[in-house]
Amino acid sequence: MNAKHLLYILILGLLLTSCKTSKNISYHNLSSLDPNFSASYENRAIKEGSFKSQTSLLQLLKIEATDTISEVKLAIQNNGELQIDYDNHKGERKSIVLKGKFKKHYYQIFFERNQIILPPFYWVTHIERIRLSISKDNLLVINNYSEHTGMIMMFAGGSSSKTQHLFKKSRN
Repeated sequence: MNAKHLLYILILGLLLTSCKTSKNISYHNLSSLDPNFSASYENRAIKEGSFKSQTSLLQLLKIEATDTISEVKLAIQNNGELQIDYDNHKGERKSIVLKGKFKKHYYQIFFERNQIILPPFYWVTHIERIRLSISKDNLLVINNYSEHTGMIMMFAGGSSSKTQHLFKKSRN
């Protein structure tokens, strides 16, 4: 086999290879949280395939808590804010409220949204956001998006990521 054939096989292999490890639920198969939404979910994301997720619901909501918390209650208040209730490791009831907005297929919360643009010389973007939806299987779906990019003159760098996490309703 000559080098030309090897190069074709390598390119074809790269084109057919995907870096994505899990199957996402599309927005068309999701429904938004309704304004009267109230439900309790397990704190740990469910297992997908052979991958056991270590992500917790409280981590995605940017709440620092120990790993011993098993259940988180989410409720939309009358003013459209998301109320999060959980029992900490001492058994004390904790309640936190986050502001968000209803969109077509999800409830969206921004933790950080900063953008400075001075074209063409300087550009910085910092975005941390989650979108909460309900799947047809009645799972809580959280799409986590993070972007941290910047540019000075013609030098640019940064990263962005999108991940989807699924949570089952708790039995209680």
